[in-house]
Amino acid sequence: MNKYIGKVIEVYIPDEYKNGELLDIMDRTLLGFKVMTDNGIRDIVVKSNYDNAKITKGKLVEVTVNGDDISIMLYEEGNGHW
Repeated sequence: MNKYIGKVIEVYIPDEYKNGELLDIMDRTLLGFKVMTDNGIRDIVVKSNYDNAKITKGKLVEVTVNGDDISIMLYEEGNGHW
């Protein structure tokens, strides 16, 4: 498992397909984040949920990568994370 902290430089709704058809933007369930880290810019695409929907440009985030599972959450120093 790898964890890193970065700053969100862009939030977007990525293209999403079902049965080979591009879904309407209102039907998509994924969120994309471009995150600036010490090792460059990382592109993170995750399934939208209550917590990651609050992440906006300019916020510090904690990204956890565990195999194919990736999660992103707001980073708050002193909240028990790291």
